[in-house]
Amino acid sequence: MDETYSLGLETGYRGCAPMSEEDPKFSPTFYRNMFYPLDPEEQKKIHPHFIQRYPPTFQKFCYRGITLAFPYSEEVAEQLNPYDSNEKGPTFKNLQYRFRSDGKLMYTIPDDDGTSVTGIYDRKEYCVDLITDYGIDEPFRNHENQTILFICASQSNSQDDNYR
Repeated sequence: MDETYSLGLETGYRGCAPMSEEDPKFSPTFYRNMFYPLDPEEQKKIHPHFIQRYPPTFQKFCYRGITLAFPYSEEVAEQLNPYDSNEKGPTFKNLQYRFRSDGKLMYTIPDDDGTSVTGIYDRKEYCVDLITDYGIDEPFRNHENQTILFICASQSNSQDDNYR
């Protein structure tokens, strides 16, 4: 992968941006469950298939072409939200997600009672990008906190129009 997704908080440019030659390439960690990664020998056996630049089966087939964005890091989500609560625009929430070795995504979301619920997102229509220019000055470390998940909006949730 030779591009990241710039959130444009400093530069004002939002979209794909080239990585420098010195930056390490994205190499996701695969997990057995939300807490236990595969051991290094198992990791070496997995050869993920990366699709670059606008996968043809992704946004094109989303309901009304709408995608939802979930930064992995709560700190990044806070940076993306408007400082003024009266300001219009999308509200970003972070989502803790992990790659399973079969390519499905596992995620954990807080439940209303303060516990958390783990689920599996097994639809094909998702995209995980590395992020840059997200308001936190740190070098790229190939860490999950430096990723953002894009998924298709569902037809049953019309307020998803805010997330393009």
